[in-house]
Amino acid sequence: TRNEFWGGNLRLLTSQTMYNRIVKNLPFLLGRYKITNWAKQKINDGIWVHTHNALAQTVADAKKQKNGQPHFTYLHLNIPHDPYLCDSLGNRVDVSVAAKYTTVQRQDAYLQYLVYGNKIILQWVNEIQAATKSKAVIMIMSDHGVRPFNDQSQVRRRVDNLNAIYLPNKN
Repeated sequence: TRNEFWGGNLRLLTSQTMYNRIVKNLPFLLGRYKITNWAKQKINDGIWVHTHNALAQTVADAKKQKNGQPHFTYLHLNIPHDPYLCDSLGNRVDVSVAAKYTTVQRQDAYLQYLVYGNKIILQWVNEIQAATKSKAVIMIMSDHGVRPFNDQSQVRRRVDNLNAIYLPNKN
């Protein structure tokens, strides 16, 4: 995760400067305001790489732990979050096509990405359990529920959160 308060060095002092804000936000702003498909693709590629690298890194870190020493890992993922990067099988979505989705197509894209997200999160849980001989405490939480697609009758779904905890005693 990118956090201005962790990581040391000069990031704490420089993270909120104009230069760093531009570097961090320019591709997103270009994509959001439909300036270029290049910017959208750049954002999507970055999210894709971050997601898969972060999951792999947490498993690698868990495998390195010796002598039962406690280890804490925090991971924030944008799954299943717009932009919906792939279908249920993990096939990447063309950003120029996705930009023209209707509301119904966006709902389908969300569900497809949700299926893919569930698969990789379950795979990650299995890998963490294998790496730690099922001694890890694993917490999976959402920061918000699904955001409805212009359907006011579904507004309460925004606050439906997931909170799943696995304890080593298999509770």
